[in-house]
Amino acid sequence: MTNQPESYLNLYQTKQVKSIMRKKALLFLVLAAVTGLVGFTGLSFSGIEVVRIMFLIFADLLVISLMAKLFFPEKPKMKYQPVKRR
Repeated sequence: MTNQPESYLNLYQTKQVKSIMRKKALLFLVLAAVTGLVGFTGLSFSGIEVVRIMFLIFADLLVISLMAKLFFPEKPKMKYQPVKRR
């Protein structure tokens, strides 16, 4: 058991979160590409509107995840230090 305060930011955990964000962005890219191909290639079946709406949702999520990558770069701008409590 460590003596780190609860307010200490673990840099390893932030790297894990960024790795998860990168995987999610790749997933949204693949899903948007697949649903875009199915939805806009001229296929005609009863659920085509649902596929087109799913394409718009996945494309929006892809743009949001890429924007998050721009706003939250890999290296933190400040050095995180533990806060000592009394």
